[in-house]
Amino acid sequence: MESSIGTIGFIGAGNMAEAMIKSLLVRGYNGNIVASRRSVEQLERLNKTYEIETTTDNRKVAEQSDVVVFSVKPQSLDTVMEGLAGIHLGERLVLSIAAGKRTSYFEQKLGSQTRICRAMPNIGFFYGCGVSAYYLNGNCSENEEKNARYILEAGGPTYRVNESDMDVVTALSGSGPAFFSYFLSCMEEKAIKMGLQERVAHSLLTKTVEGTAEFLKANGLSYTEFIDKVASKGGTTEAGISFAKTNGIKEGISGIIDAAAKRSRELGLSGMNINQPLEIRCEKT
Repeated sequence: MESSIGTIGFIGAGNMAEAMIKSLLVRGYNGNIVASRRSVEQLERLNKTYEIETTTDNRKVAEQSDVVVFSVKPQSLDTVMEGLAGIHLGERLVLSIAAGKRTSYFEQKLGSQTRICRAMPNIGFFYGCGVSAYYLNGNCSENEEKNARYILEAGGPTYRVNESDMDVVTALSGSGPAFFSYFLSCMEEKAIKMGLQERVAHSLLTKTVEGTAEFLKANGLSYTEFIDKVASKGGTTEAGISFAKTNGIKEGISGIIDAAAKRSRELGLSGMNINQPLEIRCEKT
């Protein structure tokens, strides 16, 4: 699919940026892509794998891109911003996937008129089966939203949400793949202790996850309805669910989401000048 964006630049070219780059190329993006990071070795690999332009110069990426994607760790953003001092982004769209970082952070660092999309994709972008959510600040027009959606939809469905929802999104779908992997590793470890071969346990679990996701999508069932469909009265599934309900598993999972969302909020406050008044604007529709 063709796009009129021009050049998409990635400041920071780690795993998530690579997933987004791959998804764009698979979608058929016909513009230019440039990416920066400190590791020359990794830049050479990206250049060879995807045939994109690479550089160690963040300023070059910012200056020559129509959409500037900030895909660095939130703890590194202050340093990155210092290196971009004096650059005027003008009408470029800034798309940030840095966990927790609010649009007001970028307004303070880059100017109150900057067009900003705060987004949270996930690692499924590597295979075109990711998901994302985004928020646009009030400076963005329909064209900025169109360009943001083009980039995000390359990896899977995307949803526009309120900025107040983004910390929950980060915990749920941004960190979610790692949480699922942790749950699966616990199940696999127990199965191995009970005598099952590791490769068999691993295959059983990954295919079970795949099949469960497909069934839920195909049938439109709620999670409770799905459980009821699998669990028979007095059976093994009911026994396991009963144990979970009486041993605080739900509370534990709730705590995981709370902890991740709390950390996202904390990362959002880092580097912010909370004493600087921010402009209050009506968001364009």
